[in-house]
Amino acid sequence: MKPHVPIAVGLSYYNDLKSIQRSINSYIDDVDFVFAINGRYSLRDGSDYSDDGSTEYLEQFDNVIIENFVGMEHDKRNRYLELAAEMDIDVMLMIDSDEYVIEADWEKFRDNIDLLKKEPAIHGVKFYYTDKEWTVYPRIWVMPQSIRYYRCHNIFNVNGQIIRSPGNLKAVEGISMGMNDDLRSEQYLQGTSEYQKRMLEYEIPIRHALRDGKPI
Repeated sequence: MKPHVPIAVGLSYYNDLKSIQRSINSYIDDVDFVFAINGRYSLRDGSDYSDDGSTEYLEQFDNVIIENFVGMEHDKRNRYLELAAEMDIDVMLMIDSDEYVIEADWEKFRDNIDLLKKEPAIHGVKFYYTDKEWTVYPRIWVMPQSIRYYRCHNIFNVNGQIIRSPGNLKAVEGISMGMNDDLRSEQYLQGTSEYQKRMLEYEIPIRHALRDGKPI
C-alpha cells in the first residue's frame, strides 16, 4: 500500500463568501488541511477582518484551520507557509478564493508530487483563464518550510535563493485549475482595482532592483 502524501491548501481570503463557496467545494474532500488566512491586505481599504459570513462558513469544515492576520500581501501569504511548516506538510497548493479546481485525479496528482519531493521548489498547474485557453501557473509549493514570499507577492526566498516566480514551469499532471471573479460585487472589484494600483507602486521598485542585481 502506498503511503499517503498529505496535501494542504493555502487560502488567503477577505469578504468573498460566494467565491469561497465555489472554490472550497472543489477540493475540500480531497486535501488534508486548508490553512485559511482571514484579513485585509495592508494597502486595501476596509474593516480588518471578513464580516460577510466567510469565516462562519469555513468554520463548518473540520480540516480548515483559520487564522486572522492583517498585513502586507506577502506577509499574509507567508502565514500559510509557516503553518504548513509547523504541521510538517511537504506539499501545498496555493488557491485564492476566486480560484478553484476544475478537474483532478488526486491519486495521480499525489503520485506525481511524490516524485518531486527531493528539494524545495515551486511547481506549476494547468490553469485555465478562459474556458479553452490555459497557461501554467505557479501554484504548488513543495517543502514549504524552506519557501517564503520575499517582500512581494511574486518574489520568493527558496532555500536562501531570491527568485522571481519561476518561468518555463511544467504542469504537474493530475490537476487543473481556473479562476474568475464573476461572483464578486462591483464594489468589491473596485476595491481590488484600487488595491492593485497601490500594490504595484510598492512592488515595482523591488522587482526592478532584483532585475538589475541591486540590493532589495
